Amino acid sequence: MTLKDYLAQQSETIEAFAARVEASSGMIHKIVYGSRQPSLELASRIAVETGGKVQPLDMLIARPAARPSGEKAAA
Repeated sequence: MTLKDYLAQQSETIEAFAARVEASSGMIHKIVYGSRQPSLELASRIAVETGGKVQPLDMLIARPAARPSGEKAAA
């Protein structure tokens, strides 16, 4: 389950959840909307506070694979 889905299901604000996991609301906002990954420590606190409904792997952001130098992207 994503953190965004969890918060919606629980009708909990980003600000309230951030206080529960001792993180800034800005950081939780970035995690919710996929622009940042949490540290392992924060991901663990999120997993505990959500009762395991949101797991660290649920918060990973897919990154494009690196291309060898000199290789161009397909058009």
